[in-house]
Amino acid sequence: MLISLYLYCLETLNNTELFSSELNSEDLISDLKEKERELYGRLDPSIRHHIVKRGLSIKENIYVGFDTEFTNIGVETNSLLSSQLAVTTKTYVQIPRIEKYTTSNMDAKTNRLIPQQTNSSNFNYSKIEMSIQICIAKIRKIKYCENDLGMLILSECFKLIKGLSYVEKEDYTIFTLPRSVIQP
Repeated sequence: MLISLYLYCLETLNNTELFSSELNSEDLISDLKEKERELYGRLDPSIRHHIVKRGLSIKENIYVGFDTEFTNIGVETNSLLSSQLAVTTKTYVQIPRIEKYTTSNMDAKTNRLIPQQTNSSNFNYSKIEMSIQICIAKIRKIKYCENDLGMLILSECFKLIKGLSYVEKEDYTIFTLPRSVIQP
């Protein structure tokens, strides 16, 4: 019920033509924005997890190697012949994916979803999940349409590049770019 109210509030805020005829439209808009924040805070954490905007992450690992060679001059003396330092990097691109909502609980420590048992002869979980999925899709379209589309296009383009490996995790895909040239 709360997610439907939240969606209705967003749709109303998104449709600004309704406010042009109102005398106190600024007050109405600020009241609706406050109600939207309140409803968002009352949503189940597992639903908020699917609504939150996530961005692209780029991680770079730097690998450094150091080597020296000495020659023994005396019992207690060595002479440095050479030293070498080599540096290379490996870059990872993490792109979020939009997963369908399933009935689950949020683990507060790890911030991960824990699936819940949904086999019951008395309650139709799939109908509720489908209703929530539809609401989440509409909410994401209103709030993050361009962001979600950009992440999807970027992810599919990375998958088309030969030589890039990727791993699909729970709600994101990690692409491994080739190592840089070793810089001695």
